[in-house]
Amino acid sequence: MAGGTSESIRASLTFAPLSRYALWPATGSTSSGVTIPEDMLSHTMIIGGTGMLRAASAYLAARTRVLSSAARTHASLAGLDEALRERPVVHHLLALDWSDPDAFIDGIAQHIDRTGQPDLLLAWIHDDRLAIRLAS
Repeated sequence: MAGGTSESIRASLTFAPLSRYALWPATGSTSSGVTIPEDMLSHTMIIGGTGMLRAASAYLAARTRVLSSAARTHASLAGLDEALRERPVVHHLLALDWSDPDAFIDGIAQHIDRTGQPDLLLAWIHDDRLAIRLAS
């Protein structure tokens, strides 16, 4: 595949400590994927988890006390929130458009200032430069 498509697919599959695509705790991995004990996480942040990562959002919502979801639209966040309503999780909804990278980074930083740094960040970001800025 050419260009961004293969990068986007790779981004959704890359789970490694300090990866530019997704940050993941270094413990608890298995050969078939990552297993997270239910009592392990206090705060999880997912960026872009309303579409192709929606199942990952639901999985992680069951294993964290606080979930912060960032997506471009209120509608997609509301749909995810409705899907998670049976989960015993505090769900923060962040409508942030990454087409304005400075506002996006500021919005994430302000939220982290209010809620504390997440134990886990899972991110689907199509722009490598923005992913690197976010990771730093």
